[in-house]
Amino acid sequence: MDSRGSRPCASSPSGGAARGRVPRLLILPLLALATDRAAAQIGAFTEEAVARGLVYAMPPVLNGFTIYGIGLADLDADGDLEVVATGTPSGVLGIFENDGAGHFTDRSASSGIPAFTDMLNFGAVDLDGDDDLDLIVLRVAMPPMIFRNDGGLQFTDISAKTGIDKGVLPTGMAAGDVDGDGRVDLFIPHFRYNWPPGMESFRHTLWRNNGDGTFTDIAPQLGLDLHALTYAVALFDADDDADLDLYVSNDRGHMASAMPNRFFRNDDGAFTEIGQQNGTGLGFFSMGIGVGDIDGDDVTDLYCTNAPFNVAPIYGANPLLQGSASGMYSQTQVPWGVDHHIYSWACFFFDANNDGLQDLFVVNQDQPDTLYLNTGAPPMINATAASGLGVPGGRAYGGAYGDVDGDGDLDIVTYRYASNIRLFINPTNESANWIKLSVLGEGEDSIALGATVTLAANGAVQRSNVLQGGNGFLGQSTFDAHFGLGADTVAAALVIRWPNSGSVRTLLNYPANTRWTVYPPELMGDYDGDSIVTQFDLSRLSIECGGPVAPGLEMLDMNGDAWLDSLDFALISGAMTGLVGDFNADGVVDGNDLGTLLGDWMAPCTASDLTGDGVVDGDDLGTLLGNWS
Repeated sequence: MDSRGSRPCASSPSGGAARGRVPRLLILPLLALATDRAAAQIGAFTEEAVARGLVYAMPPVLNGFTIYGIGLADLDADGDLEVVATGTPSGVLGIFENDGAGHFTDRSASSGIPAFTDMLNFGAVDLDGDDDLDLIVLRVAMPPMIFRNDGGLQFTDISAKTGIDKGVLPTGMAAGDVDGDGRVDLFIPHFRYNWPPGMESFRHTLWRNNGDGTFTDIAPQLGLDLHALTYAVALFDADDDADLDLYVSNDRGHMASAMPNRFFRNDDGAFTEIGQQNGTGLGFFSMGIGVGDIDGDDVTDLYCTNAPFNVAPIYGANPLLQGSASGMYSQTQVPWGVDHHIYSWACFFFDANNDGLQDLFVVNQDQPDTLYLNTGAPPMINATAASGLGVPGGRAYGGAYGDVDGDGDLDIVTYRYASNIRLFINPTNESANWIKLSVLGEGEDSIALGATVTLAANGAVQRSNVLQGGNGFLGQSTFDAHFGLGADTVAAALVIRWPNSGSVRTLLNYPANTRWTVYPPELMGDYDGDSIVTQFDLSRLSIECGGPVAPGLEMLDMNGDAWLDSLDFALISGAMTGLVGDFNADGVVDGNDLGTLLGDWMAPCTASDLTGDGVVDGDDLGTLLGNWS
C-alpha cells in the first residue's frame, strides 16, 4: 500500500469482522442529546474559477443529448482534489491539477487523453487495484473510453483491452464491488431513446471486473438489463448488510410506456426489485439522486430531482424519501420544505457550514441553484441568497462538492452553458470544527466504495456513504467522509463499516480539523506497507509510544482510542507475521538483536517487548533465544 497512513480501530482486540446490521447501542443513545438549534447560519460563497486557474468554456446551447459532467477526484494521489470537466466544444477532457491550496494548472493537453466530441460524463475509480484512480469517459451511443492512470496525471487508453464494447446513451454511472470479489464493477445505464437512430433497443449494462483487465456484462443474468429512461444510478448499502444495493432514477416513470424508479436489494450478489414495497418505486420525471441522512438517525435517505409538471403522483415535487430502520421509505419533502417545484437536475447532501447537519444543494435547469440549510428539524431553510450560490446564467445540469482548498469546508463545482465552469469557494468558518476520513478499501477496491461512516458528536449523529454515483446527477464528488463538528474539538465516536467483508472499526475521540486515513483490519499494524506486520512496524510504535496518534500513524492505533500505548503494543505483537526478535530486519535473529533487547531491559513500551506484557524481561529474552538463527 502507499503512504495514505491512517488508523482505524478494531471492534474487538482481535480485529474481527462483524457482518449484518451494526448494533446501534453506541450511536443511538447520543440521539437523545440532540437539542434545538438556532437558525442555521451560512457565509457567502465566492465564485473563483478563473482566478484559481480553471478556464474551461461550456458550449452556448444544448445540442441533442449532450449534457455534460463536472466533478472532483484525486487523480495524482497526493491528497487533494483535481477538477475534471467534459463538454467544451473542442472535445478536450478538462483535467486541472490542484496545488493543495485550491489553485489549478491545466494538464488537459499533457494527459494523454485525446479530444473527442461525443463525451458526456466521467467517473474516476481504481479499476486495477494499484491505488490510483482510472478514468471512465461516457460517450454518446458509443462504448465508454477507459483510461489507465499511469501516475503524474498521465493516462493510457486501454478501452479495447477491457472488453467493454456495448454502446449506450448514458448520463450517469455507479461503481462498486457488487459481487463481493474485492474488485470494482461498473453499472452503466442506458437512456432508452432513439437518438441517434438505432439506440431504442439498447439496455443497461453491469460490467463485472474479472481481475485481469477485462470486464463481462452480467446485467442480463441478474435481471438488471433494464429498458428504461434512466438518468442516474446509485450503489450504496441501504440496509447495513454489507453488500451494495442499487437505486435507479428513471425519467417519465409515471407514463404507461415508461418505467418508475427501481430499488434493487442486493442479497449476496443476487438482486431483487423492492421499490414498490419500500416506497421508493415512484413514477415521475426523475433525474438526479442525492444520498444522505437528513435527520441524523443513521439511516440513508434519498432525494430525487424532478420537472415541475402538475401530474400524478408527485405533482411536480422533488421527493425526499426518508428511510427508516425497518427498510421502508416515506415522502417527507413537504414538512422538510424541499419539495422545490423547480426544474432541477443534480442534487447532493453535504454539510455546507460544518454545524454537524446535512444540508441540500440543488442544481436548477433554468433558474439559479438552491441551497437548503438544515436546522436539525423540519423545515429546512432556503439560504440561497445568503450563500451567494444563486448566481443566474445559462442552462445547468451538473455539480459536485469537495474541499478543494484544504481549509476544512466543502466547496462546489458546477457549470452553466455559454459560460466558464464555476468554482464556489466556501467561506472559512473558524468557529466550526470538522473532521475528514479517507477510508482505505479491501482487496483491489482501494477507495472502499460503498463503505459507510457514522459519527456521533456535537449531540447528534451523522452518516456518510463513500460513493461514485449517487452524489448528484453528472460528475463525481469527493470520496472523503466529511463531517462538521460545530464547537466540538473531537469526534466522540466514529463507526466505519466496509462493504462485502462486513468489517467494522470504531474510533474514539479523534481530534478535529484533521484529515485522517482509516485502514481496514487487514492493514492494521503494518506501518511500512509491506503487507506483513514485522518487528520493524513494532519498532516504529516504540518511537511514538506514550503520545497521541497523528496523521500517518493511524495504522498503529490498534484499539482506536487516538493514543499510542502498551495496549497497541500487545495487539501488534499478536498480529506479527515476521520473524520475532529480528529488530534490524536483516532476516536473522542474532547477537545484534540480543544487544538491542538487553539495551531495553525493563523498559516499557519498546519493540523489545516481544510478549506484549508491557515490560522487557526474561520472558522476552526467552522468546528471542527461541528464535535464534
